[in-house]
Amino acid sequence: MSNKQKSKSKLPSTIFLVYDMRAKEGENGYLPTIHDLRPESDWWCRYYQFTRYNDDTYEMQLDEMETFGSSTSHCGGGVCYDPIPKEWFELPYDEFLEKVLTLCYGVAKRFNFTVEDLKSKTGLKEFFGY
Repeated sequence: MSNKQKSKSKLPSTIFLVYDMRAKEGENGYLPTIHDLRPESDWWCRYYQFTRYNDDTYEMQLDEMETFGSSTSHCGGGVCYDPIPKEWFELPYDEFLEKVLTLCYGVAKRFNFTVEDLKSKTGLKEFFGY
């Protein structure tokens, strides 16, 4: 299945939000080390999340936006989807997270997400079954 296609029979059963630009301190999706980050370019990330589907497959999703002064657009960005290969779940947790950060051409790393950011999210390890 390509990044752009979704099977109607493949429904998300659980979503784990790692980051949401709109989140305020104390809310789900707030990451203090990332929240106010603006890379040197005009690109920024609106959300970064993981989805577990009803068939026990996982996917990484990242919404990247582009800013033009005071407006935002998906013209140069958009939502990136990538499945997490099942064999990665056999790796040690830190190695697994390193691999996850390479998905969608490593775009999460471009926004300076790190293994430490992922490890700091309470419940993510359990979400992935570790």
